[in-house]
Amino acid sequence: MPVIHNMDSSINVPMDLYNDVVNRLTYLIMAWHKITEVITVNESTMDQVCPPSDGLSEECVKDIMQVIESRMERGEHISSEELDRMLSRCKTKIVNLGCYTNGRIYLCPERIWKYQNPESVFKFVLIHELTHAYLDAPNHKYRSGSFPDYYKVIEESLCEATAYYHMRSEISKLSYFLKNRPGEYAGYYYWLKYPDYAIPHFLDLWKHNDVPIPHNRWYNRWYRWYNRWYWTIKDWYYLWRKYGFPFPWLPIEISYTIPPEEVEIAFEEYIYNKNKKPLIRLVALSILKSIE
Repeated sequence: MPVIHNMDSSINVPMDLYNDVVNRLTYLIMAWHKITEVITVNESTMDQVCPPSDGLSEECVKDIMQVIESRMERGEHISSEELDRMLSRCKTKIVNLGCYTNGRIYLCPERIWKYQNPESVFKFVLIHELTHAYLDAPNHKYRSGSFPDYYKVIEESLCEATAYYHMRSEISKLSYFLKNRPGEYAGYYYWLKYPDYAIPHFLDLWKHNDVPIPHNRWYNRWYRWYNRWYWTIKDWYYLWRKYGFPFPWLPIEISYTIPPEEVEIAFEEYIYNKNKKPLIRLVALSILKSIE
């Protein structure tokens, strides 16, 4: 059970909010007992403990994805390097509402209380940070050190989706907050196509540095076959997609944004060479493409 205290925030958060979060926890209850402290701090202290970091602008990402899709629809090839450069234009500084570090969670009520329904936002942010604590394990990789950081895209969107599912009863109060999240966070919508009971599975895969996709040998081989089959019917596929019919269960959406041959290579590398990086990148791109 963590110690809860206010270091220097001018806002005293009611204990009822913490209790409500604990009552909502299912598999995250392990993270609640794992952390040592939950500390509320002001904006200056938050920036010292967890400095602002490079992130992706949500609106810029949406614009870039539309440009890419339009170009590829016209038959233009966009290399991985060019796609990374285009996304690099979306770099922006992100200040933290909360953060998990060294077994402690820091929360900044001064920033949280600027949003509508701040009590609900506070609970959402706390659950988001508890998910980071849940994922914290020896050798777990959160950032790659490059930009755009596809590792960060996956983890932040997963944490956001986990908080979303835990806060479903108050999700209408969070609509404004969720519409104003940075690009890495706004990709949470990608995970909502899966049922809530699938999220712990994805979290455990990511916790152990595996790729968070539906994970069994049959599935991966079927997907590889699907990729080959796709090439024979791609014109019908695009017509199908144009009128809004989804292909369910696919971990990476084959589209004009992600060429099928790249998906094929990524799965080859993952299955046969144990190289996860290409597939991580494509999952992250699928997450960014899902931003609404």
